[in-house]
Amino acid sequence: MPEESNKTKILFWAQLPPPLHGASLRNKAIFESKIIRDEFELVYVPFNYSNSIEELGKFAFKKVYIFLKLFIKLIWKSIRKDFDVVYFTYSFRRNGVLRDTLFVILFRIFRIPIIFHFRNKGAKVLSLNNLMNKLISFSLKRGFFICLSEIAVKDIEDFIDKENLYIVNNGIQPASLSYKKKENLNDDIKLFFISNLRHEKGVFTLLEVYKELQTKVPRSLSLSIVGEEGDISYAELETYITQHKLHNIKLLGPLYGSSKYEIFNNSDIFIFPSRNEVFPGVVLEAMQFALPIVATNVGAIPDIIKSQENGIICDVDNVDEIVSGILKLIDDQEFSKKIGDKAQSDFYENYTLKSFEKNMLSTFVKIKNKI
Repeated sequence: MPEESNKTKILFWAQLPPPLHGASLRNKAIFESKIIRDEFELVYVPFNYSNSIEELGKFAFKKVYIFLKLFIKLIWKSIRKDFDVVYFTYSFRRNGVLRDTLFVILFRIFRIPIIFHFRNKGAKVLSLNNLMNKLISFSLKRGFFICLSEIAVKDIEDFIDKENLYIVNNGIQPASLSYKKKENLNDDIKLFFISNLRHEKGVFTLLEVYKELQTKVPRSLSLSIVGEEGDISYAELETYITQHKLHNIKLLGPLYGSSKYEIFNNSDIFIFPSRNEVFPGVVLEAMQFALPIVATNVGAIPDIIKSQENGIICDVDNVDEIVSGILKLIDDQEFSKKIGDKAQSDFYENYTLKSFEKNMLSTFVKIKNKI
């Protein structure tokens, strides 16, 4: 018989791709991390409530069926003691809270410690509803907690024991593509946006900004939009572009790997006018390519981007402010280069996948020693 492992067994209760989005990619990085697996045994029970971006957060009877199958499987695994602790990405969507509270009850019945990793937000807003407040309070009254940034803590600080709180910034694998050092902005200003096409990502704010820039920038201007369709389709974007007589917009669809990195490498300014974020990986991607960034004041972005130092921060949906930030970068090329270089330096110092894995491992070890 094979020798039984003495490693602490962690049930990895987090979604892996598909669908492909920031949280599922970070989960995949943890699950596949060699340095974490050298120290811990990760137990995974496959589940995919959603297989596409469009399905995220929406009710479907298929999801109820998946939930029931998973719940029964977890009861059996808990009885058999197949794991010692649970790593759990708790959801702050209404249906997610109802579902995840049932899992918390199950783990509590079997006295299994829970590590909650918060990859979305909404606890404060949901808690205005009495039922949601009770469910969240019950779920988070005991456990260990991982937040993506200091700012993100504000959303859950009323529900958790801060003695068991850990901050772990996201990190990404540096691109294998060789970075092409940018010269001064030339006659063709290339703007870039990448994200899943959802209203909460500020896609139409982006197009309003571009519309204004077309009247203010005397040089040739272009905008590349990359991403998978969500609650906005490329057909809708094409209609808007035609109606408002916008020019030189490239709708490139979803791109990955070297194709995506080529766009980063050949762009001049990265625009991210999102309305709702936690810790966006695309901002980190832009930083590694020394792109000057204009982004909005949401989620952990102000923790990552210090305005006027390694990027420019604007208020949500403030078209005039975003336009002013972009114009400053175009008009002051020395400033543009300085903040781009600083963003790249900050990325390699703080936000690589290697740093992320080391910080996650350190956190798991600290929690293990407390259990």
